[in-house]
Amino acid sequence: MPTLTFKDFPNIFKSVPSLKIVRPKVTKAYFAEATIEEVEVEGESGEQENEIYTVVSGDTLGKIANKKGTTVAAIIESDATITTANQNSLSIGQQITLPSTVPAKEKKKKITFKKVSTGNLGAEIYVVVETELLEGKTMAINIRQGKEKGIEELDENIMLKDDQGKYHQMIKTTIGGMSETDFVNKDDFVNHAIFKIAIDHNDDDRKKEWIKSLSEATDKKTLLYILADAHTLEGQTELNIQYLGDTEEGEIRGEKITNRWLDTDGQWFELKKGCDCGKSLNLKFKCVKYTGSSTTQYGPLYSGTVKTNSYSGWDNLVSEGKVTNIEKEIIIAVTKNEGKLDTVHSYDSEILSAGSSQKTVNSSGKGEFPKQVAKFKKEFPDKYKEFFEDCGWLLENEDSMSYKDPSDSSSAKLTGSSLKTKIREGFDSSSYNTKLKCEILEPIVKAMKDPDFQSLQILDVKKRLNSVSKFKPSGYSYRVKDYLKSKLGKAVALDHHINRPAYVKPDLGKALDNFFTAKDSEVDEYNKNKEKKDQKAKISRNPADWGDSHSDYETTILEDYGVNRRMSKRNGVSVASGRYEHLKTEL
Repeated sequence: MPTLTFKDFPNIFKSVPSLKIVRPKVTKAYFAEATIEEVEVEGESGEQENEIYTVVSGDTLGKIANKKGTTVAAIIESDATITTANQNSLSIGQQITLPSTVPAKEKKKKITFKKVSTGNLGAEIYVVVETELLEGKTMAINIRQGKEKGIEELDENIMLKDDQGKYHQMIKTTIGGMSETDFVNKDDFVNHAIFKIAIDHNDDDRKKEWIKSLSEATDKKTLLYILADAHTLEGQTELNIQYLGDTEEGEIRGEKITNRWLDTDGQWFELKKGCDCGKSLNLKFKCVKYTGSSTTQYGPLYSGTVKTNSYSGWDNLVSEGKVTNIEKEIIIAVTKNEGKLDTVHSYDSEILSAGSSQKTVNSSGKGEFPKQVAKFKKEFPDKYKEFFEDCGWLLENEDSMSYKDPSDSSSAKLTGSSLKTKIREGFDSSSYNTKLKCEILEPIVKAMKDPDFQSLQILDVKKRLNSVSKFKPSGYSYRVKDYLKSKLGKAVALDHHINRPAYVKPDLGKALDNFFTAKDSEVDEYNKNKEKKDQKAKISRNPADWGDSHSDYETTILEDYGVNRRMSKRNGVSVASGRYEHLKTEL
């Protein structure tokens, strides 16, 4: 049996049972991402008295149940004087005992942390330090350069930005501080020190050096580790803390301690340059207005700088047989009607439109742009993560997009009208024709300027050109390409399909109806006083029979179809005629 002696009274001692010495511990330290979600929980419970209700004129048990948010069956169960037999025999002034109120469901926020091994420069990230028997104490952390020289010398502290926007090389917090929050699961973290940080620098020149270092590094990354410290802080130097980290850093009363985490091969945290989400472009968006049939809307427009004809990859696409020279001419002409390769705007009925074909995210978050982003993700997954996901733009189910502020894990995910409203903040009648920042659209512009994304735009327009050429105009058996063989004809159909695809078949069908009706009338008029042998035949509905007249016939059809196509309106006027005249000039 052990003997207990007293330091100040060595002559006094006592035999005692075996003692279990419990030491406070720091068990884990890791980088994490946070997920915050709304959950339903039971409201405040407690004893609640049954309500007594007095019947008034016109009351029935059903009306009372609806009025009080209950059911007829529940009322019958709570009031012994009411039965299914007499429930329809209420009298004015009768008092009824209603069921006690059921605690309402309340919406609360729940936070969870998931360990991560990579992060981007300047992006929000968490450090979680798990402990035992240290609740209420202070924990400090440093993030250090690991493995070899990177953005700093080996083992040097890295500059950090805290959740208040201040910069430090050491950040402190209270262990269990999460218990002071409103999260429904806050008690799960009474032994956790949780730090919300960004690895960033307040000196612009030093940050540029960091970016340069990451750009030149192998795999564009550097390796970091965590140093956790609760024993050297004021008021805590007597704590006999046990650290269960990976490698040693210092000592406690002669005992080496392992308070460095992730400081070994296979465990490092990888810091990447990531995307600056378009901030380096210093973009300004013009506040423009769009007048539809009934409303005027204001929003941001970035007109872009990269014209389709100046796309750097044309020679490769042509030499690889992905696009012909004629297709190139048509695509360049048509996309001038829409925008540049890096055009982005949000001022009409859609959430946003982007690129030379003005692909959209519609009011439900779906549309052609999310589909194009999905293809980009499949072919260039690293770039997708850099340009979109890391900057808050999320692709969901491969066909819709939403946005969540990457700098604030507590922010709500936005889509639909709420996303449109967020994009257009500050863009209204008072800022009309001025140029403003629109940070939420900057990542989209950044992506649109990427040559690989631009190649997808070009090939997508080529795909649309092939697709629309195979359409059959409403009421006809032959395809668009059989009627419209010229570059201009193909361009007009493609232009229509990009702007209002649902109207290509009926509108071209109507133009053909008009053409054949007019030509048939001409033949009928000519034949009116002719003998049968001298009469002309009506024009064949098969365009393959038109022979040398095909070009003239096509021109006639286009003069009708080109200006009368149903297309979008600008300031209440259809853009069809102006776009058609532009294509005639180009081709």
